[in-house]
Amino acid sequence: MRKSVIAVLLGAAVLLPVASVVAKYRLSAPDAARAAGLQVFEAHCAACHSRTGVAKGYAPYLVGVVGRRAGTAPGFAYSPALKNSGIVWTEDNLMKWIERPDPTDYFFVSSPVHFVPTLAGLHLDVLRTRHITLASGEGKWEDIGESFRLAKILGDMGIPNWVDSWGKEWDHDWVTWRNKLPGYLDEWTKK
Repeated sequence: MRKSVIAVLLGAAVLLPVASVVAKYRLSAPDAARAAGLQVFEAHCAACHSRTGVAKGYAPYLVGVVGRRAGTAPGFAYSPALKNSGIVWTEDNLMKWIERPDPTDYFFVSSPVHFVPTLAGLHLDVLRTRHITLASGEGKWEDIGESFRLAKILGDMGIPNWVDSWGKEWDHDWVTWRNKLPGYLDEWTKK
């Protein structure tokens, strides 16, 4: 049963109680586990990951992920931390990734929300001389609240920043970046 949950649940942070699905839909325990996993996958993972062999364009598909080295699916940009982690996706590694209550060290240094509050010394001094633009769409995949959360953290650390909201009509994806990046480059390179 664990294998069927993993197969449907990859990437999810929360497991739905299988017992409630069994009772509600009168399914066998393995079928209920798959149904519960699918619900979680659709709610938390499907915006980026595919359960078929076709990638959505911004995150790797999950077919055949067991046995794959992390950060190696072709055609995707991975953080150096994930690419160099040495992780090979096994059932146990996937469950650790899915169920982990606290971020790993790799996640910590890759996430400004977690990392910036711990900065001190030269790194913080240099950032205080910069101005950080937090570009944020409000379309399908973006929660602008996270951008404002980071802006507050940066501000509390004395790091100048600005949230540039693209509005609800703009998704935060490669198509949008191709449209928006020339404007940012023009703005940042003005003398």
